[in-house]
Amino acid sequence: MMKPLDIIPHQDCTGCESCVASCGISCISMQQDKRGFFYPWVDSDRCVNCGACSRACPVLNVKKLGRVDEIYACRANSEEVLQNSSSGGVFTMLANNILAAGGSVCGASFNSRQEVHHETVDSEAGLIRLRSSKYVQSRTAQALKDVKRLSRNGHTVLFPGTPCQCAGARSLVGKSGNDNLICMEVVCHGVPSPGVFDRYISEMEQKFKSKIVGINFRDKSAGWKSYRLTIRLENGNTISVDGRKDPYVSGFIDNLFLRESCTTCRFKHSHSQADFTVGDFWGVEDLKKDCYNDNKGVSLLCVNTRLGKELFCRIKDKLADITPTDLASASKKNPCLIEPTSYNPRTRRFYRSLQAHTVEESVIRAQRYTFFDKVKISMKYRLGRLFYAKS
Repeated sequence: MMKPLDIIPHQDCTGCESCVASCGISCISMQQDKRGFFYPWVDSDRCVNCGACSRACPVLNVKKLGRVDEIYACRANSEEVLQNSSSGGVFTMLANNILAAGGSVCGASFNSRQEVHHETVDSEAGLIRLRSSKYVQSRTAQALKDVKRLSRNGHTVLFPGTPCQCAGARSLVGKSGNDNLICMEVVCHGVPSPGVFDRYISEMEQKFKSKIVGINFRDKSAGWKSYRLTIRLENGNTISVDGRKDPYVSGFIDNLFLRESCTTCRFKHSHSQADFTVGDFWGVEDLKKDCYNDNKGVSLLCVNTRLGKELFCRIKDKLADITPTDLASASKKNPCLIEPTSYNPRTRRFYRSLQAHTVEESVIRAQRYTFFDKVKISMKYRLGRLFYAKS
């Protein structure tokens, strides 16, 4: 009989899939809930209560890593890599070094149905699929099995993912493979619902009357800060819009359909289980470096561990404009570096609307200020004035 895997409370499950990858008899599988997120279910008739899933769960096994805590603004010294990366291309430089040394890279890629899965690649040609941001939670179970097998056999693996996915990979691999596992987490805003993304893709294909064959959430053809979304269609047409005006990207930025565990993330900064943390260095202009004014993209790179520092030293000559900074400067306009994303109370309104309307309509309805919203704002303002007057 299939039932939810209840080793941790439902709201704490990150969906990292390390429990699925850990099960030697494959009696755990991921099933979508009504909001489109995947959660682990177990076949209780086949389960032998071995405890492997509990040992692999990152929520139950938060590790203390030896910290280095060096923070930089930097970017690739290759124009091609810089143009085809979401921010500054540091991931590609790290990955190329691992591949050149005979290792593998396990990262997120789109399949032909525009679903996001982690896959393992061993060549620079395969690395192209892993570049660029994917604003949807990636499926990882099969890839994590590869990571576990390769790392325990002495093979170096670079694993880029969200903080919880990196923590899950580290828990799964265990002591026997961790020296060969290099985790690179993104500065994570939270993971959007795969179910909502599937709805969005289907509705866009109906709207444009053609299958979607490619998505770039961070097209830099108009510059790094333009935040353009570009969609390639099977009929040869290309749709390019300001991502902030696209319903899916706008809803993601507004936290309308993020996973519940993202609002209480246990893996930020000092609790990180990754060797590196990377992301866009928003606010880099505050560093007052003229080299960053070209709108080509700059990476925020946190070197978290000794292993991370060793690899960083190996790729320094492949990076340009390296500027040391500190946590206060780095997190000023990148708050998700140090704290969980906030819960949007309009999430319920979005999902209620989604039962009868499209993703676009539901985002608009959720973002619209209702009469009651205006009353709340007015009351807060009036009370604030009242307290200020009395102080």
